[in-house]
Amino acid sequence: FELSMPSASAGEVLAEMSVQPADAPVPATASFTFSFFDDNTALDCFECRKPSSEGTPFRVTITNFLISTALAASDQITVTFGSEGALGVVVVSSTATLTVLSITPPSYSCASCAYAAGEAAVDMGVVLRTDTSRAASSRFSFWTPPVISSIAMNQLGLQLAVTFDHATDRAGMTATDQSCAHVFVADAAFAKLSAITPAKCVWTTALTLNVMLGVGATLLPGDTLTLHATRVRSANLVSLHSRSAATTVSAPAFRKEPSLSVSGPTTIDQ
Repeated sequence: FELSMPSASAGEVLAEMSVQPADAPVPATASFTFSFFDDNTALDCFECRKPSSEGTPFRVTITNFLISTALAASDQITVTFGSEGALGVVVVSSTATLTVLSITPPSYSCASCAYAAGEAAVDMGVVLRTDTSRAASSRFSFWTPPVISSIAMNQLGLQLAVTFDHATDRAGMTATDQSCAHVFVADAAFAKLSAITPAKCVWTTALTLNVMLGVGATLLPGDTLTLHATRVRSANLVSLHSRSAATTVSAPAFRKEPSLSVSGPTTIDQ
C-alpha cells in the first residue's frame, strides 16, 4: 500500500502508524522516526570577488547539497565561472544540511570575457554530475587592474589630465602627498615634468589624476609617461597592481593660438 506524508519542516519527527485489517478486532500500531529533508540549495560565497588573473582559493558553503568527502570533488560536481571552469575544487566537509568547498577560480581572460568599469560579473555555478537538476549558483566578480586611458595636455600647456579606465585606489596617496613619483616611473620623460620647481600630482577623483607641470617643464605632446608597476590598484583593492605601461601625451583638444602684442612710442624723433 502507499502512504502520503504531510508537509513538515526539515528534521526528524516521531511518527505513529496504525493499521486495522477488516477482520482484526483492534488495530496494529507501530511507532517510528521519520526524517524530512529540505532539498532547496543555496550557495553562499565568503569572497565573491577576485583578481582577474590570480587563482587564489576561496571557500563557499552550499545548503542541502550532500556529496562524499571520500571521492574527488571533480568526480562529483562541476564548478563554472561563466563559460570558464574552476582550476580546482576540494571538498572541505559535507553533511546533509551543509557542504563546504574550497574553489580555485580560473584566470578570467578569454575572448568572450567582457569587463565593464574593471569588473566582470558572472554566474558561479555548482552542478551535481549525476543529477544536473541539483545545482546552486551565486554572482561572482573578477577585477582587472586599472589602466591609463589617456594623458591630455591642457590648452595652456601647464597641466596634464591623466584618466584611468576605472576607479583606482589613488595609488595609496593621501591628500597631502603630491609626489608624481608615486605614480610614474622616473625616466627621461618623467624628468621633463619638473625644472625650476617640481611637478605636482593631485587626484581630483578616483578616475582622474591632475599633473601640474613645474616651472620650466619641457614635456611636450608626443612624449610618453610610464605608469609605475606596483602602485595603482582598483578602488576596492581587489585587483592586482597595474602593469607598467607607457602612454603618449596628447596635444590639447583646442589649442590656444599665440597672440603678439607690440608696444612703443607713437612718434619717432625726426
